[in-house]
Amino acid sequence: MTRCLRARLQAGTARQAPLAELLRFARDGDTVVVHSMDRLARNLDDFRALAQGLTRKGVRVEFVKEHLVFTGEDYPMANLMLSVIGAFASHRLYRTCICDS
Repeated sequence: MTRCLRARLQAGTARQAPLAELLRFARDGDTVVVHSMDRLARNLDDFRALAQGLTRKGVRVEFVKEHLVFTGEDYPMANLMLSVIGAFASHRLYRTCICDS
């Protein structure tokens, strides 16, 4: 069964409803496809928590723009990539919000 949840980048609580639905729906063996890392969370801490929470459930997380896939396997390089690229994505989102203001 395929289910597609789409959400536009929104501020505040409006963004949380589709994400909460995704977190409830995602099961072991599922794949969550995200356009880019900066679309998943607003900061690095949220990003890491979401990515690790999903992969702990057995959910594969794929980021299209960055060509990265996280499966939850404890590879030091995967953890490093998650942190470093997540930090850049968080910075890119921060700069976008400032420019749009």
